[in-house]
Amino acid sequence: MRMNAHTVIFMLITSLLGLIGCQELSDKETARVKAEIEASVNQASKDWEEFPKSLDRLRLLKYYAANYSGVKDGANETLKDLEKSFDDLAEEIKLGSAIGISYKVTELNIQPFTERLALLTYQDETKVGQGGALRRDIKANCSTLVRKEGETWLVFHKHCSTRQGMTNLAQLQQTLGCSVVGNTRSSIYHMPGGQFYGQMQFSPDAICFKSEEDARGHGYRPSQR
Repeated sequence: MRMNAHTVIFMLITSLLGLIGCQELSDKETARVKAEIEASVNQASKDWEEFPKSLDRLRLLKYYAANYSGVKDGANETLKDLEKSFDDLAEEIKLGSAIGISYKVTELNIQPFTERLALLTYQDETKVGQGGALRRDIKANCSTLVRKEGETWLVFHKHCSTRQGMTNLAQLQQTLGCSVVGNTRSSIYHMPGGQFYGQMQFSPDAICFKSEEDARGHGYRPSQR
């Protein structure tokens, strides 16, 4: 039986509360927890927008627990997957791509359960520009569990789904088929038989091109693997 995001989140919360115990927070404690988490979210947004200049993936990874797991449009995501996506983007920037990032968290709702456990629901709005053109504009609804380790709030489980409900590639494949798959995050395109061609077909960052010439014409580079 396939469980939806709300069921998984509920089960995780129930398990964690059973381990650490439930405690009723005072209004003052609740306000403090919310303020701490909101400050962390705001700083994470700034670090993400500054990534094209800093190329420092540790500034982004520091917000995630070592055992982080997530689901994005039905695809599982681990800490290693995040590391790989940051490294791919950094590689493209180093090669000379003029990439800019706009990242916003809107409609943020913070529900503390204890002083060290909380549920966040919000809308994730990410835009990636390259050479003056908008290459990616993704809006997603997210539910995230965070816990406090030491003095730091860390994401340890997250579910996000884009509003369109389908990847760009899935939409296009319904009408024209796709021989070349581009990654809107890295501006690298993949061909059949390539190492990442299969997994890119299920990525929310995928875009379809009719040919290599078409991909290159849109500013994409071929994958080296």
